[in-house]
Amino acid sequence: MSKRILLFISVIVLFYSGYATIKSESESSRPAWNQLEDLNIIPCPKVIERHGKDKIILADNKSKPVILIPELSSGKIKIAAGLIADEIERLTGKRPVIADPENASRFGSAKRIELKNTLPGKLNKYPLGQQGYHIEVNDTGAFLSAEGDQGVLYAAGTLNQMLSRQSSGELTVPDVEITDWPDFKNRAAHTINISNYNQGKELVDWLLKYKYNYVMTGNRPENTPEKIWTVLRKVNEYGRDRGVGFMYRGCWSIGDQKKEAANPDFKGCISYKNRLFCWSRDNLIRKTALEYSEFINATQVAIVNFHCLDSKNENWSECCDYCKKRFGNERLLADANVINIFNETIRKNCKDVRLAFVTQPYGIDIGLPGNEEYFEFYKELSRKIPPDVTLNKTGYDSAAHRNINNAVSQPVIRWQNGSAFQAGRFFTTEPRLFKGAYFPERKDDIAFINESYGSFRDGDVMLLTGIEYMWNTEAPGASVWESDKTAQIKLNGIYASRNGKVDGKKVSAPISDGSRLYSGEWNFVLEPPETSEVLLKRICISLYGDTLAPFMYDFCRLGIAGWVNPHKALEFAENESCSDNEYRKCLRAQSILKEAIEKCPSRKEKIIAERFLKRMVPLSEFYKLEADIRRAQEALRNDKSGESMIKNIGNLIHDAKKKMADNKINSETASYWLSVPEGQLKVLEAECQLKTKMRLQNDRKGLKIAIYYPNLKGGKVVGADKIFEILSSDEKFVPVLIDNLEMKELQNYKALIIPHLNEWGKGDDNIYYKNIREYEENGGGVYFEHDSVGFYRAVLKESIFPEICGNAFRRKESHDVIANGNHPCLDGIKKNEKLKHLYWDHLVLMPGPQGTVLLTDSEGDAVAIAGNKGKGRIVFSGMITYPPEKDPSADPAKHIDKDFLINCVNWLAGCESEKEMQAEKEFKVLYDSGEGIMRLDLNSGEKYTTWLSPLFKLQHDKKYLVSFELKKENPCRFIPIINLYGKDGKEGKRLIENFPFKKESKNFQKFSGVFECQPDSEYDSAKIKFSFDWSKNTQTGTHTVEIKNISIYEMPD
Repeated sequence: MSKRILLFISVIVLFYSGYATIKSESESSRPAWNQLEDLNIIPCPKVIERHGKDKIILADNKSKPVILIPELSSGKIKIAAGLIADEIERLTGKRPVIADPENASRFGSAKRIELKNTLPGKLNKYPLGQQGYHIEVNDTGAFLSAEGDQGVLYAAGTLNQMLSRQSSGELTVPDVEITDWPDFKNRAAHTINISNYNQGKELVDWLLKYKYNYVMTGNRPENTPEKIWTVLRKVNEYGRDRGVGFMYRGCWSIGDQKKEAANPDFKGCISYKNRLFCWSRDNLIRKTALEYSEFINATQVAIVNFHCLDSKNENWSECCDYCKKRFGNERLLADANVINIFNETIRKNCKDVRLAFVTQPYGIDIGLPGNEEYFEFYKELSRKIPPDVTLNKTGYDSAAHRNINNAVSQPVIRWQNGSAFQAGRFFTTEPRLFKGAYFPERKDDIAFINESYGSFRDGDVMLLTGIEYMWNTEAPGASVWESDKTAQIKLNGIYASRNGKVDGKKVSAPISDGSRLYSGEWNFVLEPPETSEVLLKRICISLYGDTLAPFMYDFCRLGIAGWVNPHKALEFAENESCSDNEYRKCLRAQSILKEAIEKCPSRKEKIIAERFLKRMVPLSEFYKLEADIRRAQEALRNDKSGESMIKNIGNLIHDAKKKMADNKINSETASYWLSVPEGQLKVLEAECQLKTKMRLQNDRKGLKIAIYYPNLKGGKVVGADKIFEILSSDEKFVPVLIDNLEMKELQNYKALIIPHLNEWGKGDDNIYYKNIREYEENGGGVYFEHDSVGFYRAVLKESIFPEICGNAFRRKESHDVIANGNHPCLDGIKKNEKLKHLYWDHLVLMPGPQGTVLLTDSEGDAVAIAGNKGKGRIVFSGMITYPPEKDPSADPAKHIDKDFLINCVNWLAGCESEKEMQAEKEFKVLYDSGEGIMRLDLNSGEKYTTWLSPLFKLQHDKKYLVSFELKKENPCRFIPIINLYGKDGKEGKRLIENFPFKKESKNFQKFSGVFECQPDSEYDSAKIKFSFDWSKNTQTGTHTVEIKNISIYEMPD
């Protein structure tokens, strides 16, 4: 055989052997749960081989083992030896000697625990890498080996979980051989901000024990005093020596809203949660990056994960004029600019830090139909930022993770917002879904579970559930969240979403992450038993010890929810039945924990049980009150005995406060949990008063005006009571609260008011759009205010009448508005008059093509818009008829709110037409064309058709009303102009502004407008000119405009 053929065969053999090695490194192996028996190792090793003996004795009452490490050992190996020595000393009271193997003979027959960073050749078949390890126990002792020093540390942690002291006093270890390595190479937990060294040291030791190698904290330059920076540096060094890196949760905000309020450099920046954001002010972005550089250098952190403005599309529509001019509508260019400035500035000063960035949207499947623009966003963003920065993706949806991989080349933090963090739960089985976010070839990805270590949030059970399935993605119970291809794709605001399947069972979850309030067929507390029984028992034993563990196991499986705060708990108190169910779970939890306190002998175990019990007492009282409140709401809605129930709730709140005090719950905690029921009680009392007022109005005559009020039907609006009060003060109106948007209900009213909307009533979310548009088409008036106008941050994200008003695109903190011309909705208000509204903010509106701006703010942005689409009328108001929190007794009558609302309802209900008809009888007629129809022709090639009135005299300081009727079919726009004439041949012209549609007859639409002759005017006569613009009409040939009833009046003073 020729040498060339032999060489070819050798290459092929080497290729396939290399391929086999690569393949083995890319495959997960199922951990050896079935070999654990009496062992409790978390996370479970992948390979456990049992030898002939049950246990090996490492020391008796008179002896102690020796720990052997190489003479020139690294720091990590020395730390590993120290950890083993600490554990043996804790168990036996005797600290073993740490020595060089060459001196082993000095210790005679003492059992050996030997650590080394070389591996036996037989382990080459396993993909151990730098974190994998091997432990072999035999009659002479325990032998720990690894390729990397971090692997030696992990081997020491596993050995410590196996060591035990028998009743006879002997120190033993099971007679086993263990080979182990992680699937996810980077595994991150969460904790509260680090403020002292002991806190940080305890955290690192715990994380190392369970093989987490990263932890995220919220420390940032602006929230961490400089005196703590030295502490953070020591904690970071302590962690780094043990293979635990810290990750700061940074933010790419460029300033503090309160500090920079008067600084012109920040004018126009987006304000969000008291922070300022901008993409185009490079000097301020660079200044922030330099501040982080100083912080990073001072504290020596491993990773900083910079979070964008955390709202849909990062509130891009609110960006400043600089951003619009520089980036147009390309947010990816803007995000890339921020990322590149941060990266360049920080890397220039901090060479070793790893930088990560959160960009929106991070919680959706960008591969779903409807999300194509976001796939392209990430694809292009990936090309414009460095390959070594890290991006973020939340949720367990495996398809979503695969699709982000298809779009970006950068490493990704696989971020899971856990149950304690999101829903106030102590346990769910959801971390078993990490399998769907694991991609072996992506070795720089980070698996992150957003659960906090320690007693602050008691996320330890979830953290251990998480580490089991991060280390072992094929552990028993592991599964994948798959997109349910049979489910309908729905739009959740601006993003497309689809429900999923787990183990073939249908599930749904919020679009933002995949891990908060599941619904569907999967019981994520009790399924599957591998996680909720086998693993949970092991976790409870590891965390709480043998005696307390059974109680904590029963407690965790109750599925308690909402304990983190009353607002979170409110999500689980949807109705009386849900509230009562949660209350009964809390009672059961208290019973379990009280029994634990009674039966557990150690003070440490009692303290743990007491801590959880103190969480349950306020929660149980909260749910008990919620059940009564929901009962009262239902009774009030159905006009039953709600009033008596409501009176009793005050007594129940008092009783709850006393019970908390009896259980040693401090007054601050009690007040915190009772603040929500107390607020609900005030709402119920106000609703009772509204119901009483409505009953008193049964015999009242007038125009019935509907106010949407679904608060007793699962929905929520704000401001309905003030609107009701204002309209009740006008004898023309009979305001009525309605709790549904059915057409058979709406047709009973002249106008419909949708107050600031927080949640649609049950069933209305499916019918509101069709029914409200149909109601207006048939002649009804509709008034929207604040969040009901259509705002991407709100429940109603899109305008119902975009023809009149596009979406609100910004929230502005200001009371100031300016009247924009003449309109019935501005009756009694002068043009350009500066006014103030009641609430401390308003929404900035985008006028639609058929909208007339009524009010602007000081910067000229629209705050209120009017118009019509069908036979009815529509008003959008960015204001809210509601007093500010700091001044709840503020009077709408002292602001524009009352007069503007009454004017708008007058106009919406057609009252101003009757008023106008009466007024016109008193006006001085200057011109009247009569009922006859006038036809004006336009020949091809011409742009305008015009009509000119006769000359009439002007009186200074007088107002003039001009009106006419235009045939509906005329596809043109009209421009109303007044031609002005003065002495010596002086001429001028003015546009008659705000010439709104007034009313509609069978074939014609009436329009009218008002102009004023100023006291110092140079003109003494005028003509009215109508120009009809056909420039956008594509028809050829002659066009005809049909108009009638052209009238010009001089209005009385």
